Amino acid sequence: MDAFELSNTAVALLNRQGDVYEMNPAAQALLHGDVRICGRKIVSFDPAASSALGRAISQVMWRPTGAATAPPVALPRIGRSPLLAYPARLSAVAANALADCQAIVIFVDPEERHNAPEALLQSGFALTQTEAKLASRLATGASLDDVSDELMISKQTGRTHLKRIFAKMGIGRQSELVALLSVMARYGSR
Repeated sequence: MDAFELSNTAVALLNRQGDVYEMNPAAQALLHGDVRICGRKIVSFDPAASSALGRAISQVMWRPTGAATAPPVALPRIGRSPLLAYPARLSAVAANALADCQAIVIFVDPEERHNAPEALLQSGFALTQTEAKLASRLATGASLDDVSDELMISKQTGRTHLKRIFAKMGIGRQSELVALLSVMARYGSR
């Protein structure tokens, strides 16, 4: 929780029932109005989005072993871009079935995100210019297909670049990329 707070990344900790039992201040600032906590659950004014998030949380929590992440769930907001929720179970958390925290949800507000500096990605992780652009855009919540279209590369080439990004950065999931680049964007914009 401290690492997320230092990077001002919104995160909620979930217990084994999928209930929110702790949030950092960044999450508390985001979760009101159209997306909020109701009965210890993360809900949207859109019941379909709330159900989709509930299913995604269940999927990551009940995978048999290790870390697990789900694709982002878009939580609509009236007159604004949807809030993106990335459910995840970290391997260190998953190792202890009795721990209070069984999963986390990382929240990304596309309206508040800053791209991680591409030059920093290139020098710090030896990413190519295209890989740095792809990583930076994905961290803002854009989909791989949309970013591939923006960069005028095929979707398969985008997937290949993403695999290389993961290998060079030592990560394995898009939610880890979002968390890492959110830290870099915060410090790179100062």
